[in-house]
Amino acid sequence: MSKLEVPAWRLIDIGINLTDDMYAGTYNKRRQHAADLEEVVQRALRVGVSDLIITGGNVRESRHAASLCQTVAAKGIGCYSTIGCHPTRCSEFLKDPEAYYGELDALLSTHSVHHGGCAVAVGEVGLDYDRLCFCTKEVQQEYFLRQLDLAERHRLPLFLHDRNTNGDFYQILSQHMARLHGGVVHSFTGTAGELQRYLDLTLYIGINGCSLKTEENLAVAKLVPLERLLIETDGPWCDIRNTHASRRLLQQRGAERASKLCVSDELLAPFPVCKKEKFAAGSVVKGRCEPCHVVSVLETLYELRRDEVGSLEELAGIICANTKRLFSLA
Repeated sequence: MSKLEVPAWRLIDIGINLTDDMYAGTYNKRRQHAADLEEVVQRALRVGVSDLIITGGNVRESRHAASLCQTVAAKGIGCYSTIGCHPTRCSEFLKDPEAYYGELDALLSTHSVHHGGCAVAVGEVGLDYDRLCFCTKEVQQEYFLRQLDLAERHRLPLFLHDRNTNGDFYQILSQHMARLHGGVVHSFTGTAGELQRYLDLTLYIGINGCSLKTEENLAVAKLVPLERLLIETDGPWCDIRNTHASRRLLQQRGAERASKLCVSDELLAPFPVCKKEKFAAGSVVKGRCEPCHVVSVLETLYELRRDEVGSLEELAGIICANTKRLFSLA
């Protein structure tokens, strides 16, 4: 594949946090450079990303995500959003639970894809017991359930978060899936046993750089049925790093090619990289994951599944079809 050739595949990044301040040039509340959303979108298009789904993490971010969709789409890429409240932020409900719930409900009524809008899922919702300092188990569980009601009411799938919940996440979902409209467990990093429980609930599995850190992660990712597989970046986080098992796998495959680069590295090679403190317009910021990096996730999964699919393009087509099916995309 030539460095100048835009791939024919259509990749959909199902989880990108474009509302994060890093894409506006601010890191830890410190301004480092000008907003570079235009360049982020153009890099994504350049590597064959056709659509983005912007993640909503609370009422404010969900509103921002929905408003960003039109802005991003005007730059030439399909754009959708989720609307919901992340488990670690569910304490935001407590000041006025009905008002907060009503705001989410109103946003979904206004922006649902079923009404011609951009919201394709309720999320990011679920449970996170790794960060109970932000929100207690009890509050998380109560408002996870309330948001399941939203998903049922608006006939939308779920964009799900599960971290170290000792089976509580599965237990709650297993009692309610019959009334819901499917969903995806995003940023999956679980065991083979956890994977099977999710699959038994007919859920899809979202894979990103954090899903591919270790050899154990790679072994479990290989078990995800092709028809349940989705890809994401979860940018600006969850990039594939040099210490990850996925990077070693890609480097090994690259060494076997004439260019000495794996396909994804070759596609990304034209983009200069800089540190945020020394930002140069048109550059990828080191350590800030963005949608163009989804090609590395795709290629890692392909290298794990060579015995099942004949080419990167074939795998991309399967994943794209899965994504459209779950989120009712045209």
